[in-house]
Amino acid sequence: MLDTHASAQPRETRSALSYLALDVLLLITTPYLAFGVRVESLTLPPDVFALYLKYTLGALVIRLVANWRGGAYKALWNYASAVDVSRLLIAVSVASALCLLHGGLLVRFIPPGFGRRLPLAIIFMDCAFAVTAVVAPRLWRRLVNAGAASRAGGSGGTLIVGAGRLGQLLLQDLRTASTTIDVAGFVDDDASKHARSLGGVPVLGGVDSLPALIGEHKAELVIIAIRNPNGALVRRILAATSAAGVVAKLMPAPSEIAAGTKVMQALRTVDIDDLLRRPRVESDLAAVQALVGGKTVMVTGAGGSIGSELARQCARCEPAHLVLVDHNEDGMYQVQRRLLASYPSLHVVPIVADVRDAKLLRAQLAGLIPDVVYHAAAYKHVPLMEQNPVAALVNNVGGTLALLTLCESLGVPRVVIISSDKAVHPSSVMGATKRLTELLMWQRAGKSRTVYSAVRFGNVLGSRGSVVPLFLEQIQTQRRITVTHPEMTRFFMATSEAVELVLQASVLSRGGELFVLNMGNPIKIVDLARDLVRLSGMTPDDDVQIVFTGTRPGEKLHEALIAETEALEATAHSSINVVRLTDAALGDAAALAQLESLLSDGESDERLVKLLHRVIPELGPVPQSTAS
Repeated sequence: MLDTHASAQPRETRSALSYLALDVLLLITTPYLAFGVRVESLTLPPDVFALYLKYTLGALVIRLVANWRGGAYKALWNYASAVDVSRLLIAVSVASALCLLHGGLLVRFIPPGFGRRLPLAIIFMDCAFAVTAVVAPRLWRRLVNAGAASRAGGSGGTLIVGAGRLGQLLLQDLRTASTTIDVAGFVDDDASKHARSLGGVPVLGGVDSLPALIGEHKAELVIIAIRNPNGALVRRILAATSAAGVVAKLMPAPSEIAAGTKVMQALRTVDIDDLLRRPRVESDLAAVQALVGGKTVMVTGAGGSIGSELARQCARCEPAHLVLVDHNEDGMYQVQRRLLASYPSLHVVPIVADVRDAKLLRAQLAGLIPDVVYHAAAYKHVPLMEQNPVAALVNNVGGTLALLTLCESLGVPRVVIISSDKAVHPSSVMGATKRLTELLMWQRAGKSRTVYSAVRFGNVLGSRGSVVPLFLEQIQTQRRITVTHPEMTRFFMATSEAVELVLQASVLSRGGELFVLNMGNPIKIVDLARDLVRLSGMTPDDDVQIVFTGTRPGEKLHEALIAETEALEATAHSSINVVRLTDAALGDAAALAQLESLLSDGESDERLVKLLHRVIPELGPVPQSTAS
């Protein structure tokens, strides 16, 4: 990254002094020429020369002051915009009016030659000459620079995707920040912009022509300068740059660039979140602040991906106490360390405990009663839970049951449970346990002062143990990626966005709601794998092989966010819907009650699995090893 601030400052100062010296020279010359034309001689008589001096000294001061106020010595005329030129024209126009007043009225009262008037023809000629003298050198410099940039662009450099306002800002910054970066041209899908230019740089074509343009102009860098580009567009650009071995970077929106930071410094590499980018979620931060700010907030599973992001976003709202619960000591240490580094005054209460140990939790809370509890603690690995169904039930369902019971006994006002799209027509033990937590929430809603809700969403990018870190590890260590099936799809969302919507849903809750987040369209896992290969600077199926291994136990080809029997209702938030559960959703109510009873008693044997299959018939028959 180039730090050009130190070198740019003297260069800008020298440029200003150069223009000032040029203006002084020309603005002394133009009135002399006007007088010479009037008397038809370049040798002025002594009395005329005295008149020239009186007028010129005053006019010079007027014009230099007007130029300075008009930004003539601050603008970088190599890269001046229409605004800079407009300000200069206004300045010289005002200066001309004042010079007319000065020459026509004031000069006659300045000795020597008191009372002698200056012919208006001389003043008008001088004003015309002066305007040309001030404006022409600057416009000439701007046009020469634009032509040089276009010629240099043809031999290699940078392509900017987006011939709009962001592209224009980037072009200006690239030109002023470094003379070593040449812009070959713009790329934009708006056909009306093709064969035109922006800032003297041509718009070469659309994104589909990017591969050819990279080769034709020997581009070494492609910068995306589009506000909130959608994931499909970013993937098209990345595919072209990856195939050509060219680096792709993304320009943030001006509002996301820290004050004093050059645009060039704010450029970042494209990451996996950009490939899924949707229009930014609009959030009611004031409502979340009212719910969390100054309150006691508890997050279970705080050492995990969702839990730690919940803790971070809650910390921004300045809760009075932030209680973190996780049985993973290292995870707890890491999240506490990061939170206190960012929020030194935050009062964190770390509790290393299993959510099933209600007695220990009660003791560790030391009299604190949470105002809001976000329950994110759960086992989540589908194939692993298929091999450990009892552990999945005891932790996911038994832990939720114990926590809800504790919250009711403490009088906790609000509890939000994190669910999963795998709870819809579950084909795995893990999905079935998530479905059971939804049913437990609904069953208890309205029966105590605690307001319950659950939030259901799909995969989050980069979460611990998910496909993204697994694929990245395989790319770096094995140069191969294992994908279960070429048609397998999943819903994906950035962790920060998912948690932001969870907080919004908790504000909307009035009791018993099952909220479903708008996850956008499902994405093929194999497409995600290829995108990650490109992000790593390699070519799919060439540098990195993709191997299909077949679906694993409990996996489905396609997940869904709602079942066919469920109906979505809109909420006040466009990205959050709600499903109202019915008695029919409970299935075998007697089996569910028996399952609850066994879990509450601390039982952990194969009876739990048999009851699970009765409550969730989509799981199919009980495995033979369990049934026997």
